[in-house]
Amino acid sequence: MTSRTPAIHTPREFGSEAGTRAARAAVDAIRIRLERLEASLDASGEALERQRRALLEALGRMPRAVEVPPPTVAPGLRVVAAGSLEPGQVLAYGTSGAVAADTGNPAHAAALLGVAITRPEAGLVAVATEGQALDCETWAWTPGDVLYAAPGGGLATLPGSGQWQRRIGVALDGNRVLVLPGEPLLTPGGGRLLQLRADGRVEAAAIPYRTDRYTVTPAMLAARRVSLSEAPADPLAVVLCVHHGIEQKPGVDFSISGAELSWDGLALELLLESGDSFSVLYLT
Repeated sequence: MTSRTPAIHTPREFGSEAGTRAARAAVDAIRIRLERLEASLDASGEALERQRRALLEALGRMPRAVEVPPPTVAPGLRVVAAGSLEPGQVLAYGTSGAVAADTGNPAHAAALLGVAITRPEAGLVAVATEGQALDCETWAWTPGDVLYAAPGGGLATLPGSGQWQRRIGVALDGNRVLVLPGEPLLTPGGGRLLQLRADGRVEAAAIPYRTDRYTVTPAMLAARRVSLSEAPADPLAVVLCVHHGIEQKPGVDFSISGAELSWDGLALELLLESGDSFSVLYLT
């Protein structure tokens, strides 16, 4: 194979013009060879570094950067769709599956499912049920609007006429609705979640959730308990989440008595260490 690197010729006549030119050519050839040698060493070094990193990653000694897709929130309910449906429609369950709720059909009053989240896919439609918030770009409510089932499966701020009338939810924002397809949570005296005002509107800020946050101390570990800000209205509905991502269950991982949260002898005792943090969400 013929080398592309310039040959190096040592000049024999140093005093002549030809000898000078030959010397310069020799120096240029040496410089070119050195540059190419340096480039080849740099490339070899990069290849060796890539191999070293690959080996360390394989051994688990160096973290590998991985693209993690954002989590998706799965709907709590999917049902067979009896036909074409649109997001935001109030749904009832008919003989062939989910349909747009018809206020002229008395049977739909007892068969309400919730509000459609998406159009049907693979024959199923996702449904927002009680306590779920749902966004829809085509809505333009006034926050606090109480929403009722309307003819054709829509939502309206007035009950309208028909064979039945039913509150479906409350507008938290212009395009966000909290789905509450039942009466008990919207009572004049204040329900478990919302307060219905005298003018018939709901204050979204009146949802009485409370979140307490804690950092675990040695004293807390020794006592195996903490005091909550208030006594939860329903001790079995308390949500405790350790901040490295593990949600704990009341009665199994911890217990509630009054405003005291304890994990003495329960599973949370094995999980917590000093310096950990956790939050407690509950209704007052």
